[in-house]
Amino acid sequence: MPLSNPGLIIVKPSACYRRTSNLTLISNQLTKFSYNTKDEDIYNNYDNTTGNTTSGRFTVASGYPGKRRVSAAASVNFNSNGNPPGTTILTLYVYKNNAIYALLNRAVCTGISGASDGVSGEIDIPGLIAGDFLDIRINAIFTTTNGIITMNGSDNCGLSISLV
Repeated sequence: MPLSNPGLIIVKPSACYRRTSNLTLISNQLTKFSYNTKDEDIYNNYDNTTGNTTSGRFTVASGYPGKRRVSAAASVNFNSNGNPPGTTILTLYVYKNNAIYALLNRAVCTGISGASDGVSGEIDIPGLIAGDFLDIRINAIFTTTNGIITMNGSDNCGLSISLV
């Protein structure tokens, strides 16, 4: 069947962001992972500001309900500046409307000075309607000591959300 307007191009909403600034994680404390550098977000559905309740949130726009593919990654660079020694377990979650939707992935990191480890995952979330929102949260569990770890912002910390 021919298109009634063959010159019409439909652009599906999508968002691509990276975390380029450092983030401090406290052992066994779930932290919202906001991606602060925009690569693409045609309809500005993702809030990359900081310090408010909508920070780090992708909101489904009116007129674009349906399934979204969420792909997220976080990277840790271990160094001698206070990162705890031993093993660190990173877990990455996707939340829908402030409730856990799924564990994206879990990774065991070595914690060796100079090493770089990370966690990433991808999931399809069906049935989203206008106003639903998604965010990514991360937890770091240190097996040898309590404390904090600094996640270095990098291109390895990416987020992609697209209508599928």
